[in-house]
Amino acid sequence: ANMASTSAGPGPSAPSIAEADPLPIALEAPDIKSHGAEIRDVTRNKAVMAWIATGSVWTAHKLETFFRYCAEEEGQPDEERKNYYNAVVVEGVCVGVVGIHPVQYDRSLRGTPTLSIFLSPVVSGRGIGTRVIEMALAAFWTKHPDQKVVIDVRSNNFPMLRVVEKMGLARVCTPQIGGKHYDRFETFLVVDDRR
Repeated sequence: ANMASTSAGPGPSAPSIAEADPLPIALEAPDIKSHGAEIRDVTRNKAVMAWIATGSVWTAHKLETFFRYCAEEEGQPDEERKNYYNAVVVEGVCVGVVGIHPVQYDRSLRGTPTLSIFLSPVVSGRGIGTRVIEMALAAFWTKHPDQKVVIDVRSNNFPMLRVVEKMGLARVCTPQIGGKHYDRFETFLVVDDRR
């Protein structure tokens, strides 16, 4: 699982986002009609996708498969559902994807939920990555409150390392995945017993 930097170079057609703070953010079920062009632009941006484990941009087939898979997952009951993907929408414009899905690439964690995110550079440096991660985790934990979630960040992805450290997450190990070094963070739902 994989974290894309929110400070990568400009994409093929970066949407224009107003400078208001804080920006309204919504997480929506990915839909090819509503989000297809924007997600295509982000997932074809080499600078953004360089942070993903495979390091490769998505093909048209991969994008179609992703949207079909998301539609199938949306229809499953929560107790059977394993993947939670959302289009990240800022001021009505889709700027990327956040997902929580089972780890496939590390035998020691196989099946453990991991968080992946990739965002358009147009929203870089504005705290959106932090807010999106917090929103995705909160939504996931309403359905699975007993699950830890891991976040693997490339060791040279300094912007995303700052995001997870700003969130107060502690590094638990530094695995090597596919020949690339990562820092692994774990997060758990914190239950406030004072309520």
